[in-house]
Amino acid sequence: MEKLINKLNSGDPSEVKDGETILLRATVDGTGENLFLTFGSIVVKKRGVAGNFNRTRKRDYIPGLRRANIPVTYGELVENMNIDIYDIESQIDDKGREYYELNILHPYGYDQDDNAIKKMCVEVIETTAPSKEEAENWKHKAKKLNGEYFKHRGKLIFSNTEIVWDKPNHEFLKHDLPEYLIMNEPITLKEPDLMEDTELNGSFLD
Repeated sequence: MEKLINKLNSGDPSEVKDGETILLRATVDGTGENLFLTFGSIVVKKRGVAGNFNRTRKRDYIPGLRRANIPVTYGELVENMNIDIYDIESQIDDKGREYYELNILHPYGYDQDDNAIKKMCVEVIETTAPSKEEAENWKHKAKKLNGEYFKHRGKLIFSNTEIVWDKPNHEFLKHDLPEYLIMNEPITLKEPDLMEDTELNGSFLD
């Protein structure tokens, strides 16, 4: 296998551009024996006219990083990504978790199925079928903006992420029209009801 080169601190999270992926950190899990990797990416659904005329604007004018996590062992991190975190000094975050800061722009990994080195990317998938955790905490997990929840065919939208090889195939759901009409009077947003007949699947962090 060709040697993988994932360069530490090759990217700055605040300077990541639309479509780029950065491997932010490796966090020690609750057992202390394994890790989970946190990736970040700027994902923009459509540029539109404004996006095409504002590509050089700074971080304050673009969406934040969409994050995705995957569990790994120390051995898998070395074998599949050629990253040895024992060469890096660990830190403690504000939640008391031990982690290793990586900031690797355009991370690559070894795909054992295809016996090839491939780029790793964040993929966004929107769904109306929440996990158990999302269903129980829908007020915080459902997609919303300025207090207004987005729906697709009458059901709340949940936006999830995963790591894929080469090129992401984002799945965005079309939003329903707002449930109110804009009139010359105060607008009261109706709190949405929890969707029914949805399959509850266990999430990665359950």
